Amino acid sequence: MTNLISRREFLGSALAVAAGLAIPKKFAVPAAISPDITYESPCLHEGAVPTSNSPDIAYGSLYLHEGAIINIDVSTGGQGVYTKITGFTTGLLNDISINSDAFNVGTVGVYKVDWEVSGDSDGNNKNYEIDIFINGVRQSYGAAQREFGGIGSLGFLSSIAILDITNTDHDIDLRLKEVGSGAGTDFNISNMAFNVMRVN
Repeated sequence: MTNLISRREFLGSALAVAAGLAIPKKFAVPAAISPDITYESPCLHEGAVPTSNSPDIAYGSLYLHEGAIINIDVSTGGQGVYTKITGFTTGLLNDISINSDAFNVGTVGVYKVDWEVSGDSDGNNKNYEIDIFINGVRQSYGAAQREFGGIGSLGFLSSIAILDITNTDHDIDLRLKEVGSGAGTDFNISNMAFNVMRVN
């Protein structure tokens, strides 16, 4: 017979799990929650994010925190030319390595790629696009584009893609271009998150 517990009792048992305390059998963590994963929220829920190593999940993170600035040299290549985004800090990694500011995927599978970039332009009314590249090839998914109205006007771009990686040793990176065909204007990144996780 199934034991029915109140929301308060369940949340209390979840907090006990997060604290490493023993809990009564009727409050046992459901089998769907992996014991090999530490979740960022004490309330175990469907959208929780794993933060510790698990042999079943490949993931990686790169980021730039406020205080550091990455200048993307668009002026050299000009408008319409992609420039690889570099200068990240490496975050958590499991079964994924970093190769020159790109994720190197070592396991075949379907991967979720998400990214967000905050920054500003060195010019007025400049339009930028960021795309996901795999082994130097622009992907059809995961792009974002916006116009920055004035010099130093802060804004952000972000996107999510589901990509099927059919071979190992694939590099996944981000590249930025200024839309157009004239002289390019540099872009300054102040915050960034770039994450990859195998979902199947």
